[in-house]
Amino acid sequence: MDVLVDPAVSEAKFNREVADFRKLDDVYRERGWWMLKAKFPEISVVFASPKLIPPAVIFGVELNFLNYDLWPPSVRLVNPFSRVPFM
Repeated sequence: MDVLVDPAVSEAKFNREVADFRKLDDVYRERGWWMLKAKFPEISVVFASPKLIPPAVIFGVELNFLNYDLWPPSVRLVNPFSRVPFM
């Protein structure tokens, strides 16, 4: 992927988004959203269904913030345990 936006600018915006997510961490956890990793330019999030009995992990995603916000973050579905992309 070509770098079109100054990485320092993208990283500053990335850090702001991560900080905003962490402010609402309790709310997201209740919804079943867990941020596992946040290291520029990627964030790993696992989604679960807290309404199922017992609750179940459903899927994971990797978001890539390279060239943010010229482009929206790219989203890739991954195995929530291994983080290997689904093909």
